[in-house]
Amino acid sequence: MEGVLKHFTHDHPLILFKYNNSPADVLCYGCGDPIITNTYVYRCSNTTPRSNASQEDSSCTNYFLHKTCSTLPPNIQHDLDIQHMQTLRHDEYRRICDFCEKRIWKQFFYKCTACYFDICLKCSSLQRDLNHASHNHTLTLLPLKSSHFCRACGTDEGGKDFSYLCKTCLFWIHNRCASAPPKLIFKSHAIDHPLVLDYSIPEEYRRFGVLCNLCCEVVDSSLWLYYCAFCRYFAHIKCVLSATENINEDVGDVDDPDLVHFPVSEDNPSLLYQLIQKFAENFSNSIDERSGGKADKIRHCGNGHSLVLFDELNNKNVAETESSESMICDGCVLDN
Repeated sequence: MEGVLKHFTHDHPLILFKYNNSPADVLCYGCGDPIITNTYVYRCSNTTPRSNASQEDSSCTNYFLHKTCSTLPPNIQHDLDIQHMQTLRHDEYRRICDFCEKRIWKQFFYKCTACYFDICLKCSSLQRDLNHASHNHTLTLLPLKSSHFCRACGTDEGGKDFSYLCKTCLFWIHNRCASAPPKLIFKSHAIDHPLVLDYSIPEEYRRFGVLCNLCCEVVDSSLWLYYCAFCRYFAHIKCVLSATENINEDVGDVDDPDLVHFPVSEDNPSLLYQLIQKFAENFSNSIDERSGGKADKIRHCGNGHSLVLFDELNNKNVAETESSESMICDGCVLDN
């Protein structure tokens, strides 16, 4: 039947439908990337709500698969391992890609049973010869990691990534940059406005000067970037890719007495006040040693103002040396 698929990773048939952001923030079961609204994807056909829904039903409800991921070949012979065949797998174990050294978890990957190594989807899609929209000549994959200046992100990764090289004009780019998607959903930006990849700052924005919304540094007009024309949102390609790679990293359980978990509970609003006081103790240059190290005033913020610790809960200045009208620097916007 057209629009129905039986996939080896799921027990039930999959049906093709147009995703309209419901449920929100879903990820592809194959590649782990977000599902973009108004695109056609596969989902489990067994998703009828029932009062006695089991864990299996829950896994069905959260099963989504990009059309491209649904058509991945079951076996490949990759240029990086031309002696063997690699088989498409999916399991719950945490693995490391033996090529890019990135984590593989709850995603498709290719496994070489002869060499006992794993290849993530991105590395499995590497082509020996690449015709990239950013360059006029064919780029060739270098099978060894090397150190060079990337013409896309403007950095030297120190041999952490594979590279593509133009043999005609010595144009180098990282594989990570060459594999960057032309559009992506970025969580720090409006979900209905995908960021668009461009190989230089669009002409209409160059005369104004552009800052990266993530690192606040200037965006070089000759380097690649992601941007949203609707919101005038710009970001270095290196900043966006680093953020998206770390967004699903599992930091595990952190046992740190100074760690504050947000959002702060309404039952304990003083926790945030304690956090600010802790910051003042660590960074003030006006600590009174005789008072046990509590900093009531931080001299000189970025614009030269003195910042006074203010107990908003009790509506009073902790130092009790100034009136309430002169205690707060409003983000270096207002001077009293």
